[in-house]
Amino acid sequence: MHGLLRLEVVGFAGPLRWRWRLTEPDGAVIAEHEVVLDATCWQYEAMCDLHEYLRLRAAPDRRLVDEARIVHLVGRWIGAQVFGAVGTALVMRAPAAVDVVLPGAAQVVALYPLESAIVDGAMLAVRGVGLVFGIGRASRSAKRPIGDRLRILGLFSAPDGASALDLRKERYELARLMKRMAAAHDLALELKVLQYGVTRELLRDVVEDVEGWDVLHLSGHGTAGAVLLERPDGSPDLVTTGDLVALLEPMADQMKLVTLSTCSSAAPGAAEQLRLLGLDHGGDEAGEASAAGEAGPVVVSAAAMALADRLECAVLAMRYPVTSEFAVDLAASVYEQVIGGGRSLPGALARALPALVTVPPTAGRPALSVATPAIFSPPGAATTVHAPSGSYHPAHEAAGLPELPERFVGRVSVMSGASAALAPQSGVPGVVLHGMAGAGKTTCALELAHTHADTFSAFVWFTAPAEGADISDALPRFVAALEAVLPDVRLVHLLDEEERLEQALSMLAGIAEHARVLVVVDNAESLLGDGGDWQDPRWGRVLHAFVARRGRSKLIVTTRRSLRGTELHVAAVHALSRDEAVLLARDLPPLRALMDGRAPGLSAGRGRTAAARVLTMAQGHPKLLELAAAHADDLDSLNALLADAGTAWEHRAARLGELFTHGGTVSPDEGFTAVLTAWTSAIAGRLPEPERIFLQFLCALEEEDRTNGLLFGVLPYAWPATWRRVDLPGQAPDSDALLRSLARRALIAITENPANGKVAVARVHPLIAATIVQQSPPGLRAAADTEAADYWSSLYRASQSERLDEENNRVAFVAAACALPYLMRTGRLDDARFLLAVIMNLNPTPAMVATLLPFARRLVTATAGTDDQLLARHSLTRVVTHIDPPAALTELERLLADAVSAGRDDLAYIVAGDLGRGQHRAGRLAEALRVYAELPEYARRAGRGPQVQLSIEIETLQITAAQGRYEQVLTDVEGLLARVGAQQSTGGESEALWRDRVKLLGIGFKAANASSDWERALSYSDRLIDNFGEHKALPYELTDHRTDRYFPLMRLGRTDEALALLRDGREFYENHGDLRKLGAVLASLAAVEKARGHIDTALLLCGDALRTQYPYNDAPAIAVTHHNYGLILTQARDLPAAAAHHLAATILHDLMGSGFLDASIRGMAGNLVSGLAALPATPTDLVEATGRTEGVHLDRIVATLTSNPAAFEAAFRRAVKAARDLAAEHHDCDHPEHQPGPAGTCRS
Repeated sequence: MHGLLRLEVVGFAGPLRWRWRLTEPDGAVIAEHEVVLDATCWQYEAMCDLHEYLRLRAAPDRRLVDEARIVHLVGRWIGAQVFGAVGTALVMRAPAAVDVVLPGAAQVVALYPLESAIVDGAMLAVRGVGLVFGIGRASRSAKRPIGDRLRILGLFSAPDGASALDLRKERYELARLMKRMAAAHDLALELKVLQYGVTRELLRDVVEDVEGWDVLHLSGHGTAGAVLLERPDGSPDLVTTGDLVALLEPMADQMKLVTLSTCSSAAPGAAEQLRLLGLDHGGDEAGEASAAGEAGPVVVSAAAMALADRLECAVLAMRYPVTSEFAVDLAASVYEQVIGGGRSLPGALARALPALVTVPPTAGRPALSVATPAIFSPPGAATTVHAPSGSYHPAHEAAGLPELPERFVGRVSVMSGASAALAPQSGVPGVVLHGMAGAGKTTCALELAHTHADTFSAFVWFTAPAEGADISDALPRFVAALEAVLPDVRLVHLLDEEERLEQALSMLAGIAEHARVLVVVDNAESLLGDGGDWQDPRWGRVLHAFVARRGRSKLIVTTRRSLRGTELHVAAVHALSRDEAVLLARDLPPLRALMDGRAPGLSAGRGRTAAARVLTMAQGHPKLLELAAAHADDLDSLNALLADAGTAWEHRAARLGELFTHGGTVSPDEGFTAVLTAWTSAIAGRLPEPERIFLQFLCALEEEDRTNGLLFGVLPYAWPATWRRVDLPGQAPDSDALLRSLARRALIAITENPANGKVAVARVHPLIAATIVQQSPPGLRAAADTEAADYWSSLYRASQSERLDEENNRVAFVAAACALPYLMRTGRLDDARFLLAVIMNLNPTPAMVATLLPFARRLVTATAGTDDQLLARHSLTRVVTHIDPPAALTELERLLADAVSAGRDDLAYIVAGDLGRGQHRAGRLAEALRVYAELPEYARRAGRGPQVQLSIEIETLQITAAQGRYEQVLTDVEGLLARVGAQQSTGGESEALWRDRVKLLGIGFKAANASSDWERALSYSDRLIDNFGEHKALPYELTDHRTDRYFPLMRLGRTDEALALLRDGREFYENHGDLRKLGAVLASLAAVEKARGHIDTALLLCGDALRTQYPYNDAPAIAVTHHNYGLILTQARDLPAAAAHHLAATILHDLMGSGFLDASIRGMAGNLVSGLAALPATPTDLVEATGRTEGVHLDRIVATLTSNPAAFEAAFRRAVKAARDLAAEHHDCDHPEHQPGPAGTCRS
């Protein structure tokens, strides 16, 4: 490009008279021109507001042609009258960037569309002449440099109800463009997008982000030249240009580039398009009114000039409203060159515009489009942007949400009303999106969720089973997903317990009131009866509790059936309006080609006739338009579909034209369902046989297999095997090619895995899937179930044949969980029960366990009345143990009795072992010892050999350690380790012997730790870690032990090592969502911070630990944390609170028979010695005192240890007496943590 030329206004005498002077970069004069304009000339009137002039002067029946003629005439006039000889000189030096200098009042010249000037037969805009209008003063200060990534903020006006603005397409394509550029050019780009749910406060917070913003993409609202935001209650908030500039001004010190776009309404373009198609649209009043309200060039250009001045950077602005098609293509070209290629903004625009000219003009690119972009910039401001190397960084990952679909058109009133309901202070609990199949309810929900991503902290997207499918496990799966994002909610195990469920729902209501979580229940019609009531009333109770207090969390439900008596905002999602339907049709390339008369092999007339029939028969139904577009390249196929639609619409045929005359369809929902079903059947029936069989196979798979990125695994195995099982000849066709073919036919939507380019996700519309399944051969579903079950089962086995690392552990869980529904459906209950058992041996995370509970319950139901039900009940208790330990213990006791009664000695032995371990974990040590004492007899009856005696003795030794008999434990550990070694030397290493050795080393570590023998504890720990390294150590087991090492390290003064281990453990458990173990780590961190003298930090950590531990009813861990909390409170000089927590710990240790009892008594006595602490007078007072710590419910944890209230009272009295007696003796109790033995900080 030629060097920067300077075009300056000199001798400005007003907007009708001035002189141009064009100079070289070195100051040499190239040309001059005296401008004298006639205000009475029609061309001058047109130049002052060319967009409005075209609207009023172009004939309605030939708008595109007339607009092109007028733009050409005005352009020639500007070239001759405004530029004269200067224009010729500019063209001779093209391509060139031109700095247009407009001193003082001369800045009014920037409002004229000078880019539209025609010189030597072509516009300056397409001749490579880039005009940059100088605005304001030179930059006052140096810009902050770009950081480690180029940060881009996209701000889009929330459309109001006046027009179907397609801002969504511009927003979606902007995100795709940035991802594509980052990948193609190895650029570090971050894009943050704001549209729905954006208040002034939120925008201000984003603008003032400490990292700053480098690029602003602002798409304003055509009716005001500004931006429509929302108030906190969801009502619209029209932000004027002045207010907007003031809001954005804090970005000035870093902003490098602003793009200001004003999208036109769809109405005028739709009217013109309908005229071309020969469809009676009932006049153009709506379109004319809409266009008349759009901002004029003065408003838009003034906004651009203000932004350039206040943000001190270059602004690329649209002088007039443009179509989304033009806006998207222009942004893609300019950003690709400026950000991706390093070009200057004028150079990029000069190269972009020639490629955007369409001859003849189309509704998507009318003649004025190319003359619309203009550049405004302060003198000397940079017009280049250099992004650092790196990769794409989305500003906000909406974890838990499906991807946005490529297209979303209109729905302005639906989205505006729903957006208002989702505002934090709207007082509305959420939205019901209700309408016919295929209308776009799911797409609306996705659009709402993604566009509000910045205003919510977490998301749950739950897709209900298809209509007619089993819904029995739907609620537990939904609640499990809810628990995953609201960790304090513990609900899934209580769904069948009325009294406890009510309490849990009350807690859910309180948590959801203050959290900011968006829950979507998609395709809920399968969960609703014909009358609109929930088939399972618990659904209504859970969802009502979630939004009962009308707080910050919100709910979206999509359904074809109405939801009776709902408090949610109900938005009807029907067919698109006329203008929206035209907009969507133009966004589908095959239909756009028909509408523009450019379809290959067809005359313009035949193409437009076909397009008119499509619009008529689709009646604004999005899915029907997509299906039609997919077959528009084959006119015979398209005509056959249109004929099928005509048959389906036969009783409504006379009224189909009302879509165009009234602006919307009057057709009933059932008519659309009939057409969609007919088209699905027809398209599937015309598929080649392999493709049709594959579609039937795909619809037979579980939706999770199709949508969770797992297709690349299951398809290569299960598809060929199914092909063979149904006796089809030859090799099965390639599944990836079949998926892409079905996607081209619009029967499915696919997403690729970016790592390998293979299709990873295939989404099938529920009605299409139901239609295909109904037409499938009877044996195909059974074949697909069998082969999918075999695939996932074999993947599980393969994962277990490898080293048991974290990745193989994850694969094993996914494979086993995916196999379960197929195994259950094919009646392979033994295999299902086996996989449930092995999963529970893999240290599953709480989220994993919650997903298994429905299958475990279904297994019990499926085996009712058979000998296998006892085994199924045992599988269920294994799952429930991880969710609700007290309930699991109760069931284990019943199951043990039933197994003994039924003579199932093998099962009784296993259940007894589980019961003893469960009682040990619950702190019921005496009961655990009784079970272990009986365990050898159960083993003998079950025919177990003498080798199990060693394992039983090891389990018993763990109880001895918990009772505090550490010297005996340390002696016994060495003896038992010798016996393990002897068995190994005679019979070789085995999994059981390795487990026994690991248990013994762990027991030795804890006993030495509790005995204050720190070096000996670390010695056991080192041996334990060596054993992990020699065997198939799982990350969970290794992390569990490594975090336990903190205490001896801390006591030996190696605090930094202790802290590092605990921080690693905290990160591990947080990443795995294991709050139970996270609570223990938080308590340990509190102890370390206390040792470091950081008392305030220790108090916060210990309080968080108790709040995290209480929902899991882990009495031993809770007792230890209460004790340690008491010690920290003592150092904080809050002695009454310290005494209360020490008293709570003492009572729990007493009821458990724990070895830490003395330490807690000493801590409480120390508080009493000071004379500043008084113990609570009653158990009720104690519950109240400890309950001041968030999440603490002492009475509930006591109830897990004893059901007798008198036992609580007795333990309370014993603890108080022991502490007072000890305090009276004055045995150094004022410093209890320095006492010998197990006093001081407890460690579990």
